[in-house]
Amino acid sequence: MVIIDFTETKKQAFIRGFHKGLAAPSMLFEQYSAPQLPEVKQISLPTINENQALNSDWEKIGSDFKHVIVTYGTEAATEK
Repeated sequence: MVIIDFTETKKQAFIRGFHKGLAAPSMLFEQYSAPQLPEVKQISLPTINENQALNSDWEKIGSDFKHVIVTYGTEAATEK
């Protein structure tokens, strides 16, 4: 929201200010409470050692390479 809007006419600015002025007293007595936040569930990660993690990473990289070679290997080899 812009504090001063220079695109409004004098009449529009007056009406906007008048409405804000009418709402001001009600805001003094309004009770505001913050919304309840949803609970966040704690997630526990599986514990594996470094060697198992590296092994699974290399397996995934190898399968990606194999997929690329199968998909694009013959096309790339024949193009010059």
